[in-house]
Amino acid sequence: EQAVLMGLVTAHNLQEVPVSMARRGGICLYVSENGPTALVVSGDGVNALGPGDKGLISIPVLKCSKAWRI
Repeated sequence: EQAVLMGLVTAHNLQEVPVSMARRGGICLYVSENGPTALVVSGDGVNALGPGDKGLISIPVLKCSKAWRI
């Protein structure tokens, strides 16, 4: 999944930003014990949502390792 995300970032020339500057609708990379996953910053701008082992997960944006502005 990380390779797909990086391909998307490269193909669309997305601007990497500090995680603390991530905004609604942006993409961030979260790495858990199960591996990396791409998340979308939610409407509140504080959490990021994406697929998890048991369905939708919500993670604080500041726990992500990278972020890109859309």
